[in-house]
Amino acid sequence: MSCHHFKKYWVPVLLYTGFIFYISSMPTPFPNVKVDLSILHVPMFFMLSYLVARAVSASTGSGKRTTIAAAIAFTVAYGVFDELHQLYVPGRTFSCLDIGFDALGGGLIVFKPWWEKLFERVDL
Repeated sequence: MSCHHFKKYWVPVLLYTGFIFYISSMPTPFPNVKVDLSILHVPMFFMLSYLVARAVSASTGSGKRTTIAAAIAFTVAYGVFDELHQLYVPGRTFSCLDIGFDALGGGLIVFKPWWEKLFERVDL
């Protein structure tokens, strides 16, 4: 794998997982918001799944099923890691509901036809 390839496909995955980790490290990421923001896990982890699928596809040339399965597995595993990490953040807790929303967001990668138009002109 060339350095250019790594920068183009895997650095966005690393930066995005770092962003999620950073947000999860805050005791109260949005202190002025008075509603449950768990639903935000869906779009955040959909984007992670998309970035991982893009990187896996470009790196391995795997078929669609393998790429999608890898993206979903990585996304759900990262969601579990994220929740475990929050056990050690003051003011945060482990939430199975959030893991469910993470999995839902990651699983949306399966429904490629409806969302691929969003990204057809964007080469992330």
